[in-house]
Amino acid sequence: MATNLPALPKPFIPESTKALFQPSIQTFFGAAKHEMQAPKDTFERLSKIQEKAEKALETIGKRKNTDELLTRAMFSLLVTLNTLDKLPQNSESDKIKESIALDIEKALETIALSREIASRHPLSKLRNEASYEDTLNKAIKKTLKSKTPFVMAMVDIDYFKDVNDNKSLGTKIINGQKQKGYGSHETGDVALKVMGQALKEALGEDGEAFHLHGEEFTLFIPNKTMAEAKAVLSRVSDHVFKLRNNTEQFKRSEDQLLLELFKHRPLALSIGAVEVNKDALKQIDPSLKKNSKHTAEAIKTLKALEDSAMYAAKENGRNRIYTLSANPKAKAEPLYIGEEFKYKAGTVMSNNG
Repeated sequence: MATNLPALPKPFIPESTKALFQPSIQTFFGAAKHEMQAPKDTFERLSKIQEKAEKALETIGKRKNTDELLTRAMFSLLVTLNTLDKLPQNSESDKIKESIALDIEKALETIALSREIASRHPLSKLRNEASYEDTLNKAIKKTLKSKTPFVMAMVDIDYFKDVNDNKSLGTKIINGQKQKGYGSHETGDVALKVMGQALKEALGEDGEAFHLHGEEFTLFIPNKTMAEAKAVLSRVSDHVFKLRNNTEQFKRSEDQLLLELFKHRPLALSIGAVEVNKDALKQIDPSLKKNSKHTAEAIKTLKALEDSAMYAAKENGRNRIYTLSANPKAKAEPLYIGEEFKYKAGTVMSNNG
């Protein structure tokens, strides 16, 4: 027997998301279990779904701007739970309950998919800044508990403004006439897509890359000191710089923009790295040892440190890696110097980035 559920309004965008999610999932399931005679395995299954639904509801309730897809999925979940509560007791109840259970699972899968999509940058497909901060939060707590160090590194594409905005980039004067350049937003988008894949390839199993915004990325390398992470970071730097030598991998039509860029210049990175260990955290915030729940300020400080180290890499020539410790008196120091960054002769270049 098919389950007759109310059709979703189109579009369903409530004025108050908070009001929509006010009903308690626990109430729905509690009533259903009390009133209906269901096989034990059915209730065990529904209990597991209930746990997932409660977590989803709690997460969504904290979001200020819930997208339409997520809202519709959660509304569908609440409707099916409400229907479950009101089912009559008859011989066909089990089939109906099974159908509703499947519908609930589909709603939860949609929520999970939407959350996954929302957590990734649309171009690079890497996880975003919120995901990065969540990763740092967990890593800090682990470090405080087990003294396990990790390395975090800010990554910025050198002279990206030229690639993304400067339409004169690549322009040459030939017989008194300007030849069209390659800098454009389209080229910038392709570069960001390629960068996401390149960072993943270079890191491998040694860490994860995140895309903060624009041309800024960051790397998280767990369970390593700076000395141990140096090989990983330098591998990332070299891999990106040498992309122009491996053009056979760029076969999409949009990649032609990138190939044109590579005729004039490579993609290069300025990287600022920070090792985070228990001593560093103690210098940043002595109270963390007693209360590891409040890591927001520590994360803010650590991100500022990696940002400062990254700018030191830019100021000292680009295509290189600088490090900075948590010591307030410390200065950024070079960790790795890549090949000299040069544009092809005759190319117009700005001083930005």
